[in-house]
Amino acid sequence: MRCQRFGMTLTEWLVVIVCVGILLGLLIPFIGRHSPHRRNQCSTNLKNLALASILYENARGKLPGYAMDFGTWTVSAKPSDPSDPDADTSTLDSHRKIGTWAVAVLPWLDAQPTFEHWTDDRYPIVLGGSDAMPLSSGEAGNGFTSLAAVNLAVFQCPSNPRSGEVTHGSNSYICNAGMYHRGANGEAAWQILRGGEQITIDFARSMATANGVFNNKVPAIRTDGRPVAVGPDVLLADFTDGQGNTMLVSENLQAMPWHRAGFINAEDLIITDQASEVRYHESSRYTQGMVWHFEDVDVNEATAVDPVHRINGSPLGENLFNLRMNKLNAADVARPSSAHVEGVYAGFADGATRFIRESIDYQVYQALLTPSGNLSDVPRPEFKLSDDF
Repeated sequence: MRCQRFGMTLTEWLVVIVCVGILLGLLIPFIGRHSPHRRNQCSTNLKNLALASILYENARGKLPGYAMDFGTWTVSAKPSDPSDPDADTSTLDSHRKIGTWAVAVLPWLDAQPTFEHWTDDRYPIVLGGSDAMPLSSGEAGNGFTSLAAVNLAVFQCPSNPRSGEVTHGSNSYICNAGMYHRGANGEAAWQILRGGEQITIDFARSMATANGVFNNKVPAIRTDGRPVAVGPDVLLADFTDGQGNTMLVSENLQAMPWHRAGFINAEDLIITDQASEVRYHESSRYTQGMVWHFEDVDVNEATAVDPVHRINGSPLGENLFNLRMNKLNAADVARPSSAHVEGVYAGFADGATRFIRESIDYQVYQALLTPSGNLSDVPRPEFKLSDDF
């Protein structure tokens, strides 16, 4: 007579355990994205970045640029790096200290030692390095010193699955870099109609105070040897649409490390003398910045909105979390994106943070990036934000 079996065999238990493990592996990332603690921490980070930018403006009389010049390190007869006694001094060479808006606000983020590494002419920011303090590579750029590109918690969204992947300068956040200056076909100069007049849009015009907040501050040269335009000083008093209606900072899963202005490497910063100028990298506007494009389906001279340019936008068929920024797509993915569901957090010029839904109309996004919308070069300058946008 066959006995009735009660319970489960060891094999069946193992199968159940494996299935539960698989389910947990699938659910944990989903739960993490919804975690109130992670979302609150991201919002706090952006609030601190916005406040740091505001305090910078209060102290310096203008907001920082997306690319900035922090001085020069000059090689001596006996070169050394005071912060790294074991550095390979044979590789040290004179270089310019070109960095980002993130470097500029470090003193207001409890990161004064890192800021001094950029601004004190005793410390190099590239070359040298040692086993204990290795130089950067990959996304962080080749050759930046460890102390010039430290991983700071304030620049990392806890929900970003890539936080911690980069060994130098891990970053989730971007600044308001204003208008994308190229035309629909990549033209460096093109025209729009304003009040019956043809207005030429070029790099300099795109940095007008009404078009955005953070602009180029590096007196560099273009690839043809001509000087590149430097943006005007932007003050909080210029925000005629209201400081609570203008974004200063937001987040981007594709943001590049906070210290690296564009896709520069150590070799791009090396100079022969202090008067030498460095090459301007157009990508420096996008690697830690967000831009708006001249797009509006209801305006004849504008093109339709490219889905990639929207909040959380990605190329057709490409997973947002697998997408990486490169020199070819940088201008397209220079928009807010996040691991939070249905939107992103943003820090505003009044010091507040808000959650912006990915479903907002693109003209609302354009309005949030332009301090004075009616004076800007957006397709519909007459558009006014509602109180709840």
